Amino acid sequence: MIRANLSPHPAVLILFLFGLAIKTQSFQLFELLMVICPLIVLALIFFPLRFITLLKRLRWIMLSLLLIYGYATPGSAAWQVTEWPLLAQFSPTLEGLITGFLQLARIVTMLAALAILAGLLSQQQLMSGLYYLIYPLRYVGLSPEKLVMRLALTMQYAEAALLDTARKTTQNWRASLGQITTPMPNQSVQGMDLPVTIDLPYIPLKAQDALWLGAGVFLLAML
Repeated sequence: MIRANLSPHPAVLILFLFGLAIKTQSFQLFELLMVICPLIVLALIFFPLRFITLLKRLRWIMLSLLLIYGYATPGSAAWQVTEWPLLAQFSPTLEGLITGFLQLARIVTMLAALAILAGLLSQQQLMSGLYYLIYPLRYVGLSPEKLVMRLALTMQYAEAALLDTARKTTQNWRASLGQITTPMPNQSVQGMDLPVTIDLPYIPLKAQDALWLGAGVFLLAML
């Protein structure tokens, strides 16, 4: 597989995502706005379908998270009705809502970054990047090739089964779950045979990747 002259290695991009995920946990409102706004704009411009799909899949989880923070965090009531003061006991706390919105902003930041990463890298490039990152596990007796291949095959079977079962609205959900979680060699989905082998391309590291990595570390340290 040929890489563009100035494009970073997939492993470097994955490390960027991991670093951002760790860094965002310490971000407050101002830092989150500095990061989330450009990422959302880029995701909506270049990969809108992927980003919106991720948001839709997690919308109920994010709403539940906001309610949990709003009602489980002690503090002052977010709304107080003078005519019915007893309603204040059913109000979420202002501190909880603020904390919940900060957590939602962190999640949306990572979803935007993930949509951009998934749009920039093909599945083979993603697997190759992961292979480079987990290669040191070889020295503790684990096989990085087997781990990557199992992950790639699992992703293929799960995605294909999800697409297939999404069109079968009358199918029982338990059967759908069993189809997704049970690997089946040469499984046919919508008339297409899934491959039982995955090509793992060799993408060599270059000197410029060290520059990309250094730039990413510097940028995350400055935030």
